[in-house]
Amino acid sequence: MLPTRWHRQAVQAVCRVRDPGCVVTDVPSVTDAVLVLLSEPVDVVVVDTGLAGDMLGVLQHHARRSAPRAKMGLFSAELHSGSPAATGDLSQGHPWSDMEAILDRLLQDA
Repeated sequence: MLPTRWHRQAVQAVCRVRDPGCVVTDVPSVTDAVLVLLSEPVDVVVVDTGLAGDMLGVLQHHARRSAPRAKMGLFSAELHSGSPAATGDLSQGHPWSDMEAILDRLLQDA
């Protein structure tokens, strides 16, 4: 679940450099993401926490059940100095500016 075309292109570029044969599937909602998890093998899930909203926990639950080996990268565009991510709790998401490094690490581990 990616917020803009730029994000989709950036994620695709990083994935294809790391693994030229990879398939990147962009979905518009948590429901669609869960359907993909139930129907296809998934190595890495990239999620904008703002788009997932209150359904993020549902997505994480289904990812653990349907694709337990899949790695999940959570990203957030809205990081403020008092936010959990800014204070070290990255369960709320990494900043999108760190996407390339985080995604590269997740793909290495996948």
